[in-house]
Amino acid sequence: MYSLLIVDDESMIRDGLTNIVDWNSLGYCINSSLEDGRDAIEYIKCHNVDVILTDVKMVHMSGLDIAEYVYSHKLDIKVVILSGFKEFELAQTAIKYGVHHYLLKPTDFDELIYIFSNLKVELDKIGESKRLRENQEEELRRLLEEQFFVDLTVGGLVNEGKILKRMKLIGLPENLVKYQCSSIILRVEDYNSFLNNTWKRGKESLSRAFTNMLSGEDEGLKYRLNRQYDNYLYMSVHSIKEIDADVFNTKTNSILRDIIATTKTLLGVTIIIEQKNSYMNAFQMAKECSRKIIPMKDAKESMENAISDYNSELLHEQRKHILTYVRDGDIIGIRTLFAELITELELVNVSLVKDFVIKMFIGIIDQLLLMGVSGVENLNRFDYLQIIRFETTSEILYWCEKVWQELENILKQKENVSEGYNIRKAKDYIYENYHKDISLKDVSEQIYLNSVYFSRLFKQETGETFTDFLIKIRMEKAMELLNDNKYKVYEICDLVGYKNIKYFYKIFRKYVGVTPTEYRQRLEP
Repeated sequence: MYSLLIVDDESMIRDGLTNIVDWNSLGYCINSSLEDGRDAIEYIKCHNVDVILTDVKMVHMSGLDIAEYVYSHKLDIKVVILSGFKEFELAQTAIKYGVHHYLLKPTDFDELIYIFSNLKVELDKIGESKRLRENQEEELRRLLEEQFFVDLTVGGLVNEGKILKRMKLIGLPENLVKYQCSSIILRVEDYNSFLNNTWKRGKESLSRAFTNMLSGEDEGLKYRLNRQYDNYLYMSVHSIKEIDADVFNTKTNSILRDIIATTKTLLGVTIIIEQKNSYMNAFQMAKECSRKIIPMKDAKESMENAISDYNSELLHEQRKHILTYVRDGDIIGIRTLFAELITELELVNVSLVKDFVIKMFIGIIDQLLLMGVSGVENLNRFDYLQIIRFETTSEILYWCEKVWQELENILKQKENVSEGYNIRKAKDYIYENYHKDISLKDVSEQIYLNSVYFSRLFKQETGETFTDFLIKIRMEKAMELLNDNKYKVYEICDLVGYKNIKYFYKIFRKYVGVTPTEYRQRLEP
């Protein structure tokens, strides 16, 4: 049922509209009937209303005043106006404020029933679209949360302020990072044999099973699987309230015992705790927790066997984290993550270190050039062929130290490497390409951000969604072009990035209140 509010200063009409029409059969329930627009506005401030059926002329505030209030406050309320007047100006104002329908008195009840029947169909579609959008937003939030915990445990987030800002963006409770936490590395025994001979449903399906079984909440502790690299599972446990360290560890151990027993019973696989570190809070964990793909006690042979995955997956992700630090101007974060990665890589062979360092600095220079940072061209004086000739990791690190010093001087002079900068770059790209068939993914790729994260960041920084911003730019340009009679409406449609003329008319009318043709007619003297 959709809630309906009836507003008319004549009690006879109010009673008639309330009692003569079988609103329930049409899918509506009457919330209230009021005698003035002023009362109606006060009512919708405190109550949920889907539709308002209102007289246009009343003592204190009119039906158009109600429509204006609904329009200006962007409320999800449909307004239907009843009027005994045929003035064009009234109808024109009603269109401006997005009035759904304008009916003349005396009321034709067949027409009224027809209008509200169609309106219900429209509301049903809007409701379905809203539910779909809410589901998409929830999926978006889930992906952002997943990425947050990965970044927290692999070096992508270290700064406390940035951690809290990201949490606010996602909607995570702040107390999730304030109290005791642990990072745990689990190893799946005989992983390849189990995957290929026992499980037989594919690696992705097994990964989902582990995610479900290693994530949950128990006795005030939240735990989750953050990432998996073949037989190694990386999870974290967070207390959501202040708790004694011994109690926290006891509860964490209990959770781990349950996980090990459950996976053994349900999946028939043995999981072993390889490493467990406890921290006072997640800020400490972000700075200190191990980011090692394979525990260091494993033999060099194991590292070499895993290095193809390490190189193709983890190193690519870590290079992205380093570029994030570059955009934030965080030289300390860059150097810390780099040092930890080199410590691991040198256990394998020096050639892998060379490859990583060259690709990393190429990426850093490209990023800084893209951002228009002055002085970055000086970094090119370093000869990468030198790295190829180096024989030891120590030589490479000495070379890198010179680059870090240069890079630090450049970053100190830079002021606008921030999320605000990324949004400005995104807006510039939209202004330059609004006439093309551009998408959220296209724009996010231009500024090297994940499209999911960019969507939330854009809304937070600008107060509007990417789609709404793009529509606004296109509509403003369309209105500008409509001032010039040399352009046909279908030509303007194409010039502002729309291929479907009917869709262009629909968007324009929704945004401006009239069709492009009506808008142009208004401009004529």
